[in-house]
Amino acid sequence: MQFVYTRLFRKDQHKLTKRLRIKMLERLGLLLEDPSHSLLSNHDLNPPWQGHKSINITGDLRLIYRQEGPYYRLVRVGTHSELY
Repeated sequence: MQFVYTRLFRKDQHKLTKRLRIKMLERLGLLLEDPSHSLLSNHDLNPPWQGHKSINITGDLRLIYRQEGPYYRLVRVGTHSELY
């Protein structure tokens, strides 16, 4: 699997601290290794994000993505209240 980034994701990512960016990269590595790992809390989302999934980066930081064939399209990253 490879990652594809949306414009909004890149914008969100730049707002993160260095520590949170490192944590996000660790979790993305875990997503590639084992998408069902319990630390990720990987789950399907309801409308308006239907068709997308979410993983936990930290207690409140979430990453929304969509699996498209051989790619994970990274859509947004932010706190729970920012995204939902």
